[in-house]
Amino acid sequence: MMSSVSYRIGLFLLLFTACRPDLEDKRALLEEELGQEGKARETLSRIDLTIQEANRERSRKLSDSGERRKFYPSLDGRTMVYSEGNRLFSLRPDQEDPVQLDLPAPPVHLLLSGAGDAAIALSDAEPGNCRFTPLSFRQGKIFDSFQQDCLNLPALTDQLLLFTVRPEGITGKQMGSADAMHLDMPPPLPLSAFPPKYKKIKNKFVLFSLPDNSILIFFGKAGYYDLYHYPGFGATVRKILSDVARPQLDGEVPFFHIQTREEEQELKLRPVKNEYRYFVLRRVAGRFELTPLTQKKEGFKTGKGIRMKPMENLTYLGNEQAFLQPRRNLLAVWKPGKPYRYLPLISKTFSVYQGGIVYEDHDRKLYLRKSGFGQTELDLLKLKFDAENMAEADRAQEEAEKAKEAAEEKAAADEADSE
Repeated sequence: MMSSVSYRIGLFLLLFTACRPDLEDKRALLEEELGQEGKARETLSRIDLTIQEANRERSRKLSDSGERRKFYPSLDGRTMVYSEGNRLFSLRPDQEDPVQLDLPAPPVHLLLSGAGDAAIALSDAEPGNCRFTPLSFRQGKIFDSFQQDCLNLPALTDQLLLFTVRPEGITGKQMGSADAMHLDMPPPLPLSAFPPKYKKIKNKFVLFSLPDNSILIFFGKAGYYDLYHYPGFGATVRKILSDVARPQLDGEVPFFHIQTREEEQELKLRPVKNEYRYFVLRRVAGRFELTPLTQKKEGFKTGKGIRMKPMENLTYLGNEQAFLQPRRNLLAVWKPGKPYRYLPLISKTFSVYQGGIVYEDHDRKLYLRKSGFGQTELDLLKLKFDAENMAEADRAQEEAEKAKEAAEEKAAADEADSE
């Protein structure tokens, strides 16, 4: 039988929950407050706090650490890896908790495999060289590191095949218990397969592992690169693009619904298609273009380029056919040729994968939001924009009044001097 104390506690919690205003009630109160004269700036601060609170309620906290983080989404969009100091964390939609690996030193950069099962951590070594440490999130294992020049970047596939650039060519090794320094696998891909555009400069190789365990190879220097596809040892390397502006490859998040009818609706995963989409920045006729590359069984297909300035942290959502990027400290949706559409997530730092949105709040705490944004949250964001416009109008009016007062005081002083 329930005790009287337990009954009273239960009743209190029930009443508290019933009386606590929901997000729509809060929005209505803030809208009413915004209608009061001179309240715009004060209300704007409360709107921002309400948006942040709504996100926290719909998110899972991943970390309280205030350490600087870097985010590395996999090319297939299904894995997110982030770093905190010397610790690496891997998130996948089918895993409840992140997989953690501790490195001997904080990495400068991470070279992630196509599906995010493996990576190479890059760190500083002796002058002119970099230290590369292969690792497997699937096996929870860190392999022996090796050093080589920092000019050419290696790649590690999800099947733990390590590709590196050596004087004799692009060579590789199946990772295991043997020392990673001894790259003694068969037929290296000769460097003569990559004719340089400018022979008098020192060109470099940048390798990317793809989800099908093949690799893409950028070859060139100083804003002019050729892009090659290499299925693996014994296969033929093929050039697929030229005039590439930088050796960077961005992938696609196949499915993530950024707007939902129900605010608490969790992400529903869909099967990944047997094709992948990547984006490469090129310089065409003196202008930058983001060129889509679709990889299918029969090969690569090049899409129509999108004219744009070089951008960082650009994520393509396949089901939305749009890009996500940070803008005005908000999460912004951009479709080429159309104006930006903003989402109610206040953050300077975020990254997206198929499991959700990983973001830092104003205190640098890290959260994972799996649900899309409901209509009430979108209405709250519209209210924020209204408050910003009203606050700006109030500031302009105050400045005009101050300028008028200053002018009147100056006129009075000039009149006194003339007498």
